[in-house]
Amino acid sequence: MRIPGTLILLCLLMGCHNITNHNTSIEERNRPQRKETTALRDSIKLDEITQLTLDAAIDKYGTPKKEDLFIFGEDNTDYRVGLMNKFSIEEYFSASIIIKELTWQKDKNYNITVWYREKNDKWVNIDIMVWDKGKKL
Repeated sequence: MRIPGTLILLCLLMGCHNITNHNTSIEERNRPQRKETTALRDSIKLDEITQLTLDAAIDKYGTPKKEDLFIFGEDNTDYRVGLMNKFSIEEYFSASIIIKELTWQKDKNYNITVWYREKNDKWVNIDIMVWDKGKKL
C-alpha cells in the first residue's frame, strides 16, 4: 500500500510543532504577548537603547526576534565573552547572576543584542553588541 506524500509531510510537520526553548523561564512563557511596533529597526540608536530597561526597550522596539535567559558563568560562549568585562572574577565563579539576552533585527544587514541584569526589580542594560547577520555566532 502506498501512502500519499502529503500525508507523510503532514506527519513530519505535526511532529515538529512542540519545540520549546528549555532556557525560557515560566515568567517569560507567561509574559503577555506584546504587539509589534511599527518602528523601523534601523532607528535603534545605541545611546538610546543602553538607557532603556528591558520592558521599555520592548515597548519601543517591539518583540525581539530572539530572547534567552541564562546564568552568567555557566554558559558563556564566545558570543558572550564581552560580558566578562562587566563583572568581577568572583561574580563569574559565583554562578548567581541571571542575565536576559534579547536580539532584534536592527536593519537588513545587522542584528543588535542587548544583555540585561535585574537591579531594583527592573532589568537594566549591562552590555550591547551590533553584529553582521551573515556571521554565525
